[in-house]
Amino acid sequence: MMINVQTVAVIGSGTMGAGIAEVAASHGHQVLLYDISAEALTRAIDGIHARLNSRVTRGKLTAETCERTLKRLIPVTDIHALAA
Repeated sequence: MMINVQTVAVIGSGTMGAGIAEVAASHGHQVLLYDISAEALTRAIDGIHARLNSRVTRGKLTAETCERTLKRLIPVTDIHALAA
Protein backbone atom coordinates (compact mmCIF):
# COMPACT_ATOMS: atom_id res chain seq x y z
CA MET A 1 0.00 0.00 0.00
CA MET A 2 1.39 3.40 -0.98
CA ILE A 3 0.81 6.41 1.28
CA ASN A 4 0.72 9.90 -0.21
CA VAL A 5 2.42 12.10 2.39
CA GLN A 6 1.82 15.81 1.82
CA THR A 7 2.74 17.34 5.17
CA VAL A 8 5.71 16.39 7.32
CA ALA A 9 6.24 17.43 10.95
CA VAL A 10 9.80 17.73 12.19
CA ILE A 11 10.31 17.94 15.95
CA GLY A 12 13.35 20.01 16.83
CA SER A 13 15.07 22.60 14.66
CA GLY A 14 18.69 21.83 15.46
CA THR A 15 21.18 20.63 12.88
CA MET A 16 19.43 17.35 12.12
CA GLY A 17 15.89 18.74 12.30
CA ALA A 18 16.72 21.62 9.98
CA GLY A 19 18.39 19.23 7.54
CA ILE A 20 15.42 16.89 7.52
CA ALA A 21 13.05 19.83 7.05
CA GLU A 22 15.13 21.15 4.15
CA VAL A 23 15.17 17.81 2.35
CA ALA A 24 11.44 17.24 2.84
CA ALA A 25 10.58 20.76 1.64
CA SER A 26 12.87 20.43 -1.37
CA HIS A 27 10.98 17.28 -2.33
CA GLY A 28 7.65 19.10 -2.37
CA HIS A 29 6.33 18.43 1.13
CA GLN A 30 4.84 21.09 3.34
CA VAL A 31 6.94 21.00 6.53
CA LEU A 32 5.84 21.99 10.01
CA LEU A 33 9.13 22.63 11.81
CA TYR A 34 8.52 22.57 15.57
CA ASP A 35 10.71 23.85 18.35
CA ILE A 36 9.93 25.34 21.76
CA SER A 37 12.33 28.18 20.96
CA ALA A 38 11.32 30.79 18.40
CA GLU A 39 14.98 31.84 18.21
CA ALA A 40 16.04 28.30 17.32
CA LEU A 41 13.41 28.21 14.58
CA THR A 42 14.67 31.52 13.20
CA ARG A 43 18.25 30.19 13.15
CA ALA A 44 17.10 27.01 11.40
CA ILE A 45 15.11 28.84 8.71
CA ASP A 46 17.95 31.34 8.21
CA GLY A 47 20.42 28.47 7.84
CA ILE A 48 18.23 26.68 5.32
CA HIS A 49 17.80 29.93 3.41
CA ALA A 50 21.57 30.46 3.34
CA ARG A 51 22.24 26.91 2.09
CA LEU A 52 19.62 27.23 -0.64
CA ASN A 53 20.95 30.65 -1.69
CA SER A 54 24.43 29.17 -1.91
CA ARG A 55 23.11 26.58 -4.35
CA VAL A 56 21.43 29.35 -6.38
CA THR A 57 24.71 31.29 -6.51
CA ARG A 58 26.56 28.21 -7.75
CA GLY A 59 23.92 27.54 -10.41
CA LYS A 60 22.77 24.29 -8.78
CA LEU A 61 19.27 25.60 -8.01
CA THR A 62 17.00 28.23 -9.52
CA ALA A 63 15.85 31.21 -7.45
CA GLU A 64 12.26 30.13 -8.10
CA THR A 65 12.89 26.65 -6.70
CA CYS A 66 14.61 28.21 -3.68
CA GLU A 67 11.58 30.41 -2.95
CA ARG A 68 9.12 27.54 -3.41
CA THR A 69 11.13 25.42 -1.00
CA LEU A 70 11.23 28.18 1.62
CA LYS A 71 7.47 28.73 1.33
CA ARG A 72 6.90 25.08 2.25
CA LEU A 73 8.61 25.58 5.63
CA ILE A 74 6.23 26.54 8.44
CA PRO A 75 7.90 27.24 11.80
CA VAL A 76 5.70 26.46 14.83
CA THR A 77 6.22 26.76 18.58
CA ASP A 78 2.87 25.25 19.58
CA ILE A 79 2.98 21.45 19.60
CA HIS A 80 -0.80 21.36 19.10
CA ALA A 81 -0.35 22.89 15.64
CA LEU A 82 1.11 19.56 14.52
CA ALA A 83 -2.20 17.77 15.09
CA ALA A 84 -4.15 19.90 12.62
